[in-house]
Amino acid sequence: MGQIAFDEVNLSSSSLCSGYPYIISAKFGKLYLWQGRGSAADELGCARLIGMDLGLTGEIEEVAEGKEPKSFFDAFPDSGKPAKYPSADHWRLKPNHNKYCCRLFRIDHEQGQRFGSGFWNLRGASSPVIRPNDTVQEIEPFCQRDLEPGHIYVLDAFFEIFVIVGEQATSRSAEFASALVFAQQYGIVAVSLQDRPFLPKSRVVLNGLPEECKPAFRKWEDNDIMNHGKAVKILPLNAAIEAIRY
Repeated sequence: MGQIAFDEVNLSSSSLCSGYPYIISAKFGKLYLWQGRGSAADELGCARLIGMDLGLTGEIEEVAEGKEPKSFFDAFPDSGKPAKYPSADHWRLKPNHNKYCCRLFRIDHEQGQRFGSGFWNLRGASSPVIRPNDTVQEIEPFCQRDLEPGHIYVLDAFFEIFVIVGEQATSRSAEFASALVFAQQYGIVAVSLQDRPFLPKSRVVLNGLPEECKPAFRKWEDNDIMNHGKAVKILPLNAAIEAIRY
């Protein structure tokens, strides 16, 4: 909602994400402030203030991503495992973009039949979308519970865009086509309107969510609500659009 939020997450090195700072409360009152390379100045400033309230002495050891001492990872119960967390190269660009945000859209033709929609009036004759009454509905604010297995979503993660197909939504071919074209056009418009550094990489996700998607959701918890334990499949957006043309 445009503010800075603090969420408690699992005490695990896999909970870290390069896009954000983290406060780690270790044994004997020791506090670490882990600075992911995508941490913005205002985020770090607020994290320092919160850390002063959490610690016994008010002292915080600040640790930069990639320069962690061994004692830092010893603070995690899974310290014997290699640290694995979302660490894409684009996170380093986040502090330079004040308009950084994540957005979630649901594609629902039935909603369009009830209320009508003019979103696709500008589409070209070559568009694979053939129904004029589809609806693109933004969910704001959004969380993990908004992902339902019977629907298709478009997740704007700023540097990446994902078309997420729920496990029970594979028969929604019309909505799927709408989602593909929307994601393609949305990415082009977002670059110019929000001065993004490059055209977001767009992909289609089947059978769940990859690790790259999860940081966009506050308090993400792994479960099988979207995939029922199946292996996640990822396809390039352009390849999916070409496939539905034939």
